[in-house]
Amino acid sequence: MANIPSSNIEQLLETAIDSALVDLHTCLPGSIVSFDSVAQTVHAQVQIRRVHVDKNGIESTVAVPVLVDVPILFPKCAGFSITLPVKPGDNCLIFFSERDIDNWHNSGSLSNPRTRRKFDFSDGFCFPGVSTTNNRVSNYNSDDLEIRNDDSSAKIVLKLNGDIEISNATKIDINTPELNINAKTKITGDSEITGKLDATGEIKSGSVSLSTHVHGGVQSGGSNTSPPV
Repeated sequence: MANIPSSNIEQLLETAIDSALVDLHTCLPGSIVSFDSVAQTVHAQVQIRRVHVDKNGIESTVAVPVLVDVPILFPKCAGFSITLPVKPGDNCLIFFSERDIDNWHNSGSLSNPRTRRKFDFSDGFCFPGVSTTNNRVSNYNSDDLEIRNDDSSAKIVLKLNGDIEISNATKIDINTPELNINAKTKITGDSEITGKLDATGEIKSGSVSLSTHVHGGVQSGGSNTSPPV
């Protein structure tokens, strides 16, 4: 048997490894095509084309078919969740499971893999919110935690010193049967109350006390009092 040059062996091994890795998928950037908010799955388009090399060494590229019914990832545990309004065109990362996830996704419990596929395009998870060079978060706050919209017209800022700031260009609605505030409160602007106002402490308008002010020029009978002084 003739000896095979080591360079040829290395080339054969590289070719075999490359061939084995062609259908082994780990993580790829994607773009949301559609979102099912009930099933909480997306159709997503992988944003890196596959490279194909023919027997003559000529390369060509082809787009990966749209991945369907990909479970979306968002913070959710112990009865709490944080949701996002996922829209077509949003960037995402798609991670591919080591084994078939179909039975597990349907049952939510310990399951046997339905097929023998591994690292397959059929077994992805979608993580939304990836920034590209042309789609970065503007005016990024590198010191504090922010929940905000893109133009910062509405945001909640949690600062390292514990301060919390809420700002909004339109309005804030709070709907609850009871709101308890234990704090010194300052209001700049007009206030409007629909309903009864009870106060156990002092109420003042300017220098006038509601509980201790008096009216001058009062006579008994049907006279009207003068304005508060």
